[in-house]
Amino acid sequence: MRRITIGGVMFGNCMRGDRRWHEEEKRDWQETFGGLGTGNGRRLARRWLTLLSLMASVGAFVPDDATAQEAAPVVEQRFDIPAQSLISALVAFSEAADLQLLFDASIARDLSSPGVSGELTPEAALQGLLADTPLVYSFVTPTTVTLASADDGTDDATDGGPVRLAPISVEGELLARTAQDTQSSVVVITGEELEARSDTSLRSVAERTAGVSTSARGVGFVIRGVDERGVDANGPATPTISTSVDGLRITDFGRINTTFLPTWDLEQVEILRGPQSTQSGRNALAGAVVVRSKDPTYDREYKLRGGLGNYETRQAAVALNQPIVQDRLAVRLSGEINRTDGFVENVTTGDDDEGRTDNRTVRASLRFDPSDDLWSVLKLSYVDSFDGFPVSDNDFLPDRLDDRDAQTREEAEYRSANLRFGYALSDTLSFENETVYADRDFLFSFDPDGGPASIATFDDDIEGESVSQEVRVIYDTERTQAVVGGFFTRIEEENVDELVVLSSVFAPPALQPLLTPGSTQTSSTSGRFTVRNWALFGEVDFEVVDSVRLIAGLRYDNESRETENVTVRSTNDPALAPLLQDDPTVSTSTSFDAFLPKAGIVYEFTDDVSLGFTYQRGYRAGGAGFNSARREQFTFDPEFTNNYELAFRSQWLDNRLTINANAYFVGYKDQQLVVELSNQMFDFQTENAGSSQSYGAELDVRAVPFDNLDLFASVGYNRTEFRDFVSNGVQLAGNEFRNAPRWTGSVGGTYYFDGGPYLGADVSYTSGSFADAQNTSSLRSDSRFLVNARAGFEGDTFNVFLYADNLFDKEYVEERGTVLSTVGPPRTFGIIGQLQF
Repeated sequence: MRRITIGGVMFGNCMRGDRRWHEEEKRDWQETFGGLGTGNGRRLARRWLTLLSLMASVGAFVPDDATAQEAAPVVEQRFDIPAQSLISALVAFSEAADLQLLFDASIARDLSSPGVSGELTPEAALQGLLADTPLVYSFVTPTTVTLASADDGTDDATDGGPVRLAPISVEGELLARTAQDTQSSVVVITGEELEARSDTSLRSVAERTAGVSTSARGVGFVIRGVDERGVDANGPATPTISTSVDGLRITDFGRINTTFLPTWDLEQVEILRGPQSTQSGRNALAGAVVVRSKDPTYDREYKLRGGLGNYETRQAAVALNQPIVQDRLAVRLSGEINRTDGFVENVTTGDDDEGRTDNRTVRASLRFDPSDDLWSVLKLSYVDSFDGFPVSDNDFLPDRLDDRDAQTREEAEYRSANLRFGYALSDTLSFENETVYADRDFLFSFDPDGGPASIATFDDDIEGESVSQEVRVIYDTERTQAVVGGFFTRIEEENVDELVVLSSVFAPPALQPLLTPGSTQTSSTSGRFTVRNWALFGEVDFEVVDSVRLIAGLRYDNESRETENVTVRSTNDPALAPLLQDDPTVSTSTSFDAFLPKAGIVYEFTDDVSLGFTYQRGYRAGGAGFNSARREQFTFDPEFTNNYELAFRSQWLDNRLTINANAYFVGYKDQQLVVELSNQMFDFQTENAGSSQSYGAELDVRAVPFDNLDLFASVGYNRTEFRDFVSNGVQLAGNEFRNAPRWTGSVGGTYYFDGGPYLGADVSYTSGSFADAQNTSSLRSDSRFLVNARAGFEGDTFNVFLYADNLFDKEYVEERGTVLSTVGPPRTFGIIGQLQF
């Protein structure tokens, strides 16, 4: 029987007798269905499905469902279909089972299949291929199978609108799980969701995620009240949150602003709330942010995007995906330019664009699958970014004005290469590898005196590179999942910090009359920093009895650090030169290791409702530093947490409603804190000075009450408290962490009208928080409700929409300092158009 296509519906049967004809038809079929998705093709396909259903009801074509299901083949045969795109997997299944498949190609596009392997009946094999997809099947004859969406796919009124909440895989854990199966408190935002909004960075994602906010000056994240850069001040060099992009741990590079990472052409963004040390290793004491860009696929895809907005906002982006050899070789190229002027006006310099951002990203990917058992992806990335800081002088609040003579800014440029590959060793055993190399150049500059006078300048120039290697062996059966593996990384940095101040600032009073007016003093610190980290890890998730799963994991982590610093002081003032002394060269070498266990139990009330309890240990390695006021070296020990978490997962109303919740308690031991030793300037250092705790809960809800409406809501409560922390002789027990809002949340949705128009809106809330561990009331940020809205039209191949963020132009302070404060952005609006075919 020949395979034919009718209005986007495929009737398939494999002709084994004429291989040449089969391969030509296979390519033709995939090209045909690669371009079909919505509009006339989809509606025609649905009419054919409806006609066939009517014919079946009168016995003109197929028997009724019950009879058809009884007629499904029951003889077991060998299937070896690897994980791949769903359409490719179904083609392989049709070949192996010698069955006809009938379906609308648009329902399978962009879906993937986990594959199947072993001695199975065709029906069992098909069930495996469709696992974690929103599709259902029906044997209408012993040799003919139909596929459809879970709602039967026959309602023309909802073209382009959501129908069901499809399963989403989580990549940030050691074992591959869906968001409903993981016990971690995780929020997953797909690339399609990001492109449907005006989001051009992860900052907006953080604002809409319960339990998450942005840290000081918007640099980095705060998860469950723990700032990426420390709970008390910008202290220990080791971050508390691991942020990675395509396997590259951005937070290993220190000060790069992770919230401004681009969102174009991403597969998804995952925010894992709570300690993830067992899963993610170093820098994951408070959580992890995992970003994956899109890999090449075997479907042709071309995307163009452009946008204009107020404050000179401009965006241009492109993505091209092209198969070269079907099912074997494909490439993907993407690039984006995104720029916006700042909204802070400087009354001293006359600049009206302080706080501007300018980001450029380019990616090139190659996918090579030499056989059905072996896959590989090579990805090259380049990012060039400029990030100004929207800082306003407190004397001008609530107006967004600044009077400093120099703008705070950071410029970052990094290049990375990522190689991932995997091999199926058997039906149940596979091997995966990920190798990442990156180098970066970074400059951070600010005005230390914080005023209009040219008193001081500071520049931090850093060059660094890193390489990491991770291998995993994965065992996967119906009742058991397990993984063992190893990780290694080496990070090297060289930096030069240069502080230039007027000689009169630090000169003794007796020398003041002798100084040359306007002369300067320079302190230049050169440093080297090397980290080597390796780990062995394992985790098993197995069903001991029906409905009861046990989880056990362990990570051994070893980290060594070598640092070297020397400070040279100079001046152009002859009277001051004899008094200056260089600091001695300081070298340190430290090494730390830790065992990080994880244990949990999950009870599944039904296939869609479960309750789990998990314990895991969190960890942040120790380190070393230099107290410039005392000219002394210091070291500090590792910090540990014990995290206890209760997770509720549920889906209701035939997967139209998802309700997930997590409650947690975290205890901190040997907490790394910046301690002020005296009132002398710069007399502070990091010590294991504290113990503390945090507890709270998050609730996330997604709903599709009917096909044209998609709703979401989330709320998070978090309480942080120091139990023991003495700084400069003052006991701070009972105080909250800095930048730790108690309440966060959001609610919103999108309504899709028939024919293409849609409207969307959301409201987010963040309560106020203190800017210091002393909980100074005058340094508390503003609580705020922020409203965002968008309206657009989506056609078969295009989407155009208007957006307005902070719709009511709320004025608020994100972080309030003694002299300068970080102000929130005003109302921004614009238009974005995207073409995809």
